[in-house]
Amino acid sequence: MSLDHDFLLLPEGKVNYRDYAKYFHSPFGVKLHDDFIHYVNDTLKWVSTLNPDNPKEWQSYGLNLYGVTIINKQGAEVFHHVVESWAKLFSKAPAKLQLRGHWMLGIDEEGVENEGDYEQLEFDRDVVVKKLITLANYADKTWSGDFFILHLGI
Repeated sequence: MSLDHDFLLLPEGKVNYRDYAKYFHSPFGVKLHDDFIHYVNDTLKWVSTLNPDNPKEWQSYGLNLYGVTIINKQGAEVFHHVVESWAKLFSKAPAKLQLRGHWMLGIDEEGVENEGDYEQLEFDRDVVVKKLITLANYADKTWSGDFFILHLGI
């Protein structure tokens, strides 16, 4: 099982939102690790999104982390600002981008719980920034109404 979230830019009106299954494991998607998505997820909840299986009746905010999400013209502006802002912020970080991950309960060799600690996440700053800039560009194109962003969760 992949722990990456895929984002693809697809033509609005030419690709049916419900045809997402053929895009699983696409080599053309922008891939971001699940740990990274969780780190920025509070701000992704500001983005208006759709469920592709019921786009007219089920509108929401944020990504379906374990399923499929559509970002169309309605959510494109906020998505652009969110990912562009993260890109600008992370571009000022050291080359080895270190972020605090989930709380991990510690277990010793005998299986006894100990204090635990936060998971240390490491990413290549330049790779992350490049991917976020690509997503901001996707959002720019989506903003025109000619495209939509397909998000495939883990």
